[in-house]
Amino acid sequence: MKNGERILKNLGSSLALFVGCIAILVGLLALVQNSSQQDTFRTGIVMVLGALAYRSAKKRRLGEVESTKMRISFEIILLAGICAAIFGQSNFPERMMTNAVTNVLVPTWALVAYLAACRHVAEERDEIAASARLRIMLAVAAAVMLGLWGWSLVPPIQNWGNPNEDGFSYVPLFYTTIICLPIGLLLLTGAIAGRGRFVRRARIAFVVAAGITTLVVAFLIVQHIADNNGGKVFGIQIGLRLERTALQLVAENALDNAALPSDRICLE
Repeated sequence: MKNGERILKNLGSSLALFVGCIAILVGLLALVQNSSQQDTFRTGIVMVLGALAYRSAKKRRLGEVESTKMRISFEIILLAGICAAIFGQSNFPERMMTNAVTNVLVPTWALVAYLAACRHVAEERDEIAASARLRIMLAVAAAVMLGLWGWSLVPPIQNWGNPNEDGFSYVPLFYTTIICLPIGLLLLTGAIAGRGRFVRRARIAFVVAAGITTLVVAFLIVQHIADNNGGKVFGIQIGLRLERTALQLVAENALDNAALPSDRICLE
């Protein structure tokens, strides 16, 4: 009976682990056969990492294991692995539009499931009050998250009414709206209320916000290095920048060739 209850209690994460492992095996077999199944392999990795993080957080919530810093750090590493698998793609914006399941739905499911499992950890059910230092930290983190969301509004505003807009300027807005905006509101609510469940949720959101901020800063640093070194980062050519540079050269040559007849007419 206990085994049956345990299986039912972990049914969702067990299915995710099973499907994720199958997807990883399919991706590896396709790689051996020189077939392109990178999205399947990446989906499997995200599902396995998300299921492991969810199961660990759920055990903490139910009191089956102690909520130690080591376990929480392990969960954060798993979530960071998900972010690296998704954001580490050279043509991430394009893949996000062409394969939303792998690059949008599955990572969002993993993050939402983890946050849901983290609610009301057993040792934090008592009424707690935030110190002045914690409230300041929550307020600063809320400002960062809401600032990222506001920053994502700039490209759509700049491209408003642009006939050449292909929709990619709305990609950052989509992600920051479903990730940064809710986290920022949770942090802001915790900083203002300063006690109870608001602080519990804000403390979890603070950890997620710290991870997101670290990834954004790392991405901006890599982008800055690439822009100042001809698209190379530590000697490695960034594929997307190389493609854009080639397209720009082709466009410039086409414009030069188109301008030649008009110049000759003017000379005559």
